[in-house]
Amino acid sequence: MGRFTHAEYGQEVLMSLLGNNIIGNEALRAKLYSEIKSGTLSHAYIIEGKKGSGRHTLAKNIIAALACENKGGTVPCGSCKSCRHIFEDKCPDVITINKKDKASVGIEAIRNIKSELLVVPNDLEIKAYIIEESDLMTTSAQNAFLLSMEEPPKFVSFFLLCENARSMLETIRSRAPILRTEPIPSEMIGEYICSDKVPDKLRESALSLKRNEPSEFDTVLMASDGSIGRAIELLSPRARKPISDRRALAESFIEALKTNSDIPVLLFNRFSQKREELILQLEFIKSALRDLILLKKSENAPLGFYTDREAALDISSMFFERKLVSVFDLVDTAETSISKNANVKLTIISLLTKI
Repeated sequence: MGRFTHAEYGQEVLMSLLGNNIIGNEALRAKLYSEIKSGTLSHAYIIEGKKGSGRHTLAKNIIAALACENKGGTVPCGSCKSCRHIFEDKCPDVITINKKDKASVGIEAIRNIKSELLVVPNDLEIKAYIIEESDLMTTSAQNAFLLSMEEPPKFVSFFLLCENARSMLETIRSRAPILRTEPIPSEMIGEYICSDKVPDKLRESALSLKRNEPSEFDTVLMASDGSIGRAIELLSPRARKPISDRRALAESFIEALKTNSDIPVLLFNRFSQKREELILQLEFIKSALRDLILLKKSENAPLGFYTDREAALDISSMFFERKLVSVFDLVDTAETSISKNANVKLTIISLLTKI
């Protein structure tokens, strides 16, 4: 079967390539599906991406595609015994290696892989190892892993999950193609967490939030940073509250600028005295200002803070661009000073009195 690109197919076909539980990443899915069908799949892959970006799901879909019992149609089918056991984490031939409560994946875990590498699979015709946080493997563990990675049995595949492949040895990276999961568009995340692809309790929580608190639902999508896992975490009111509070402070800051109110009096007590939290608060303010500056240049500029483009355009129109840039620079300078251990209280007073 020849190689093809995702541009040749419609959305319905793309949803069947390598499993419809993978969201986004169309080009990557098409590439892997082609390799699986043509028998050119590598015996090892590095899967790089943020937590919650679908790295585990991608690895399991590749494994399921290799093990799927319905070879005649689209793989993985998701319904045969092999597929079900893989996706339900019930398959003894899919082994996950992680650092557990340690700082990194150590050499002992890799030695365990080597000792059982030649043991034939139990239920499937293949055996797969998923190594989590592989970029945190010690150097000695990586060097030991090379011995297993270079010439494994034909029935063995490796999937090295990481956030930053550059942290791994070149000798590892040269032997395993890097698959990069892309940030998922917020619209796709919103559709996914409200669909029957997630557990009932999560779906009900997402639908309730979307229906009753649409602004909070938008906050979940914006703050997810392209990660379904992060979006699911933020469905919890407790996890979402710090972000909602930072957004509210940023909105109040912009409102005070807009109305020429007495900013120091209105906002000083709302800034945290804790250095790390204060930096996050200032980051949210910078994100709001950045959106307003970009909208002065183009109405179609990508937004990182505002969820309502029309409302953001209205706010942006109330300022001169030089004013927004000047305030952004002041906030950025304050953040830099605080990150360098400047006095928190004095820095905030200085910022607010200069605006």
